[in-house]
Amino acid sequence: MIRRLAAFVLAFAVLVPVARGEEEPWKDDRRGVAIPVRDGKSLAADVLLPAKPGRYPAIVVQTPYDRAATRVALISADAAGAWDREHYAYVVVDWRGFFGSRAAGRARPGQRGEDGFDVVEWTAAQAWCDGKVGTWGPSALGRVQFDTAKERPPHLVCAVPVVAPMGQRYDDWYEGGVYREAHAEKLDVLGFGIGSTVFDRPLPDLPAWRLAAAAERPEEFDVPMFFITGWYDHATAHELDSFRAITARGGAKARDGTRLLVGPWNHMGIDLAEQGDLAFPAAAGEAALETRLFFDFHLRGMTTNGWAERPRVRTWRCNETGWFPTAAWPSTPFARGELFLHANGTIDARTPAADEPVRAYVDDPASPVPTVGGANLPAPGLTFGPRDQTSLLDRDDVLVYTTGPLAEPLRLDGVAALTVWLRTDRPDVDLHVRLCEVLADGRTMLVADGAQRAQLRRSPRREPLAPGEAVEVTVTLPPLAFTFPKDGRLRLVLAGSNWPRFERNPHTGELHFDPAKSVPAKVEILHDAAHPARLVMPLLPAVPEPATGAGK
Repeated sequence: MIRRLAAFVLAFAVLVPVARGEEEPWKDDRRGVAIPVRDGKSLAADVLLPAKPGRYPAIVVQTPYDRAATRVALISADAAGAWDREHYAYVVVDWRGFFGSRAAGRARPGQRGEDGFDVVEWTAAQAWCDGKVGTWGPSALGRVQFDTAKERPPHLVCAVPVVAPMGQRYDDWYEGGVYREAHAEKLDVLGFGIGSTVFDRPLPDLPAWRLAAAAERPEEFDVPMFFITGWYDHATAHELDSFRAITARGGAKARDGTRLLVGPWNHMGIDLAEQGDLAFPAAAGEAALETRLFFDFHLRGMTTNGWAERPRVRTWRCNETGWFPTAAWPSTPFARGELFLHANGTIDARTPAADEPVRAYVDDPASPVPTVGGANLPAPGLTFGPRDQTSLLDRDDVLVYTTGPLAEPLRLDGVAALTVWLRTDRPDVDLHVRLCEVLADGRTMLVADGAQRAQLRRSPRREPLAPGEAVEVTVTLPPLAFTFPKDGRLRLVLAGSNWPRFERNPHTGELHFDPAKSVPAKVEILHDAAHPARLVMPLLPAVPEPATGAGK
């Protein structure tokens, strides 16, 4: 229980088991401290101080997941060396409306940032603080750091948002126009209570989404930030957009001091070796080490610790060993790779023949293609991260396409997209794409997946399909830094559903699923020269003899 909790709350910590019952306190462990905020209410906090009396920089962690649980996780991680309790004070605060801060009421729009400002300034004014404050936290604990930093508290020096973008946008809830059902339901279970709000706003041009996008305002940020995320996270694209926006448009300190680390990690497994069915031991622990350097540089003035020489971006390239340093991401690709899908189930660079036939499947919402891994939050019966897709390959409602052994490595660096022409007998269908690597042992390992609702193919306009009409649909995949090795094989799995990760399409033209009204849909994928099915990839130059196996 504690180990799983620590993995969620700390995300990147190298964890050790914690004994059940009361954890060992730090020397000065002040629990239930009331931090006053500007509306006369107070927020509940625990303050963890070093053993030696003195004045220290402080790290503020604001959580909706119970400060007591977070405190246990912090102490667990400290025992493994992920935190420095000798040189830092820690302030762990329950969000307004959650756990010990319930009496403060639910936050109105913008109030979490104001609360964050007040917590930072209260912390800086304490006798045990030297006036320098940083913030840290994953997921929701990361998003609230953007709210806080936007308010520009004078004593906030730096921030570490982990697996967290700034703000909210349509794509966080609808991918290609398809509702991220399991994601929204999990967040409702966690107590955020916004599922019905986003469910009722299924189109990207609605005023709420335009206002949300306008509210991001990267120019308002002016502290160095250290972005940490993973290729298997559910918001990587948004996180990378946030990083690029702040480094391009933020204040001088934000532009110059912000850095990015992207590892082979899922949302719940930052810095852990095991990811789904694979393991990446050489990448484990990197985020914790880099975070220590970042905080020491900015909060303790350790300007010769090597952080100043760090490149702006470091990414882990799956199937290659080591970290790939660049000045930006994506780095400039040297080639535009284009592969074609053929009616016989192969993928290669040959232009399709004029008479290549169609392939077809029937998507039945009553028997959807199940989710197997992917960029998911953990939920009962739902796996996440890179998982073997072999169980799906023999279904009659999926289409499988595979390359032959690759003559040289394919080094994908950026955003790949699959474009197909399809026909159907219904007003609407979804197209789900799984990009996979065929491992040497025969497993079909998920690399990334994506979805697109056909009637929103030229989003935000709703354009129902006419029976038998061929329409062009593009599925954009999440950002990737992935090398398909020489002699390896790339595989694509196409289907009409991926449930419960994504909501099922009723095939009636309605934007949400209704089991009483849903009907099966026959889908034909075209392959002829006039209607090519093609995978487009931004590629880096090949490197000799990359390591084989996605878990290397």
